[in-house]
Amino acid sequence: AARRVVVLERARLLADLDDKAGAIALLEAQAVADDIDLGARLQLAAWYLADRRILDAALAFESAARIPGLPPMGFGPPAREAASLLAALGDLERAGPLADMACAAGVTDLEVLSVAEAWHRAHENWTAVDELLGKELFHVKDPRREAHLWMERASVRRDRLGDEQGAKKALQGVLE
Repeated sequence: AARRVVVLERARLLADLDDKAGAIALLEAQAVADDIDLGARLQLAAWYLADRRILDAALAFESAARIPGLPPMGFGPPAREAASLLAALGDLERAGPLADMACAAGVTDLEVLSVAEAWHRAHENWTAVDELLGKELFHVKDPRREAHLWMERASVRRDRLGDEQGAKKALQGVLE
């Protein structure tokens, strides 16, 4: 643990001395040497983003999210960031499970919910799509968008889940 702190501080010092390449190389070596160094991965991701290295940032966030044994608030935020970046790059297959990880950790905003929903929709996991549409409702303030989500839930319930009663209930949500 002490080594992690020293390496991170040394990398930050190198960056402050305008040796960003050296700082990144140091943290990349640290991330390879210590597969559970969360701080190194998060700092790398931040520097990659600052340099507009979006894929590298996404992979650093993904690596951080997949560190074994982290509590939900340890893996949730990096999973959310990785999912968002990977989805923006068009890699829904990689982004979807990360969005699910973030949601399971309680990190739910409209963006990560949309990524998870798109992934489950692509895999025809309609129960999850219905649940995610419901979670999206908590983040929508526009009444038209809210009505659209309720109608989408009704459609999923009726057409994909064969749940007429659930579809009617969702349509009632449009009227409320």
